[in-house]
Amino acid sequence: MAWGRWADLGGGAGVGVALGVSGWEVAHDGTLVGMDTATAFYPWYRFLGESLRSGHVPVWNPYQFSGTPFAGDPESGWAYLPAMLAFALLPLAAAAGAFLIGHLLLAGVATYALARNLGLQALGAALAGLAYAWSGFFFGHNVCCFAYSSVAAWLPLALLGAERLLGSRDRRRQVAWCGLGGLAISQILAAWLGQGAYYALLVIGAFVAYRGLVDRCVGLPHAVLGGTSMLVVGGGLAAIGLLPRLEFNSLSNLPGGYVTATGIASAAAGLGDWGIIEDWSTRLLEPGFHYVGRVVLVLAVAAPLLAGRRRAVPLFATLSVLALVLARWQPTPLHMLLSLVLPGFGPLHMHAPERVLLVFFLGPAVLAGATVDWLSRRGRWGGVVAGLLALVAVVDLRMAWQVQVADATRASGAYELHRVDLAAYYAPSGAERFLQSATADDRARAIGYAQHVSGSPIPYTLRWMDPQTAALGANNRALVSHVGASRVITRCTWPATTPSCRR
Repeated sequence: MAWGRWADLGGGAGVGVALGVSGWEVAHDGTLVGMDTATAFYPWYRFLGESLRSGHVPVWNPYQFSGTPFAGDPESGWAYLPAMLAFALLPLAAAAGAFLIGHLLLAGVATYALARNLGLQALGAALAGLAYAWSGFFFGHNVCCFAYSSVAAWLPLALLGAERLLGSRDRRRQVAWCGLGGLAISQILAAWLGQGAYYALLVIGAFVAYRGLVDRCVGLPHAVLGGTSMLVVGGGLAAIGLLPRLEFNSLSNLPGGYVTATGIASAAAGLGDWGIIEDWSTRLLEPGFHYVGRVVLVLAVAAPLLAGRRRAVPLFATLSVLALVLARWQPTPLHMLLSLVLPGFGPLHMHAPERVLLVFFLGPAVLAGATVDWLSRRGRWGGVVAGLLALVAVVDLRMAWQVQVADATRASGAYELHRVDLAAYYAPSGAERFLQSATADDRARAIGYAQHVSGSPIPYTLRWMDPQTAALGANNRALVSHVGASRVITRCTWPATTPSCRR
């Protein structure tokens, strides 16, 4: 028992140190950023942090669209604790570094702890944690696209909470683990209220159901009660963010989300279409933002053959295959079935099916760890082979990330990456300084207009690193420079009848 505790501490510390060092690589000497983080998340989070430091709840964003709800924006960072804490307490660059490193640590260490609680020894669990956090998907999206990485970081912690809750018979420990799992669910809801949260909740529900069905000591009634308790706690903790967002959605031009029935109708047309996502080999096996790792994938495929039904291998293998099937744009019978039995699934999923890959990468990571764990129990030489395979898998992921960064710095558009000094990047341009002075007394408004060239709009977001684009103050920079709509105008109704509205 004592040796097991030391192995846990050593393995968890090793995973944490490795992830901390790799996180430092993307956060020091300038922050590695992508299109979404540069044009959306960092301006949102900076505005959020400024508001919280001043003791103000950021209900309203006066700097865009002549004013728009901020707390009601599902990706603004409101109610998402890492964003609220880091950007309220630290300067922008330091907050960004803490945010990036924190999510790497959360994803990797939580996956390590989950694997240990599923019965893997330290070596297999360490591989699982590193394979998940160092996958091209998580490592890349943790730099470019926070909605994906934030949900993915909290998912293994939610599963860990469910595993410990269902396996405990001590009332106080059950309450503690229910609270931890509920906290993870609340942060998933705060990070991406939409497809991301929907898929994550489905995985959590499947995990709870599996534990209740296959473990006689748990039993389905106890599993349902535990899973429901976690969901209630998570919803309660997330209420401060959920309520304004649900109200905002009800008042928007898309109340209730996507309402078309194309999910079911198109799925019915593809009853004979079976298979996984068509370009799986290029997505998963070439360094990039969906790289799973060649060695990791081979080890994952071997897990059902070697590890059998232990360590939740059947569950993670099944979920991985289902995610690859659902990621197809061409509907399959599985698409139709889930569209029929799950409320809102069809229209939501068919909006962007490939987003379900968000919940894919945890499966291969745990499965690869299970294979290494099985080998490590086969005696001395089995342990040597297991260690070598784990080392090769980790080296492969690290080399692939270096290729991914090199390719992304030469790319353009959504998956372009650059290392920037955030303070210099968001420093007001000459145009922004002029507009700051011009709109300071509420007698003028700043309005942006996207010109068309040859019949096509100028893609300002795709040119986020262009100094001329930055000089225009486009791409959410108004939130940083505080150039925006007049506070008087946002209080007026049409027709304008008061003197202040007629100015």
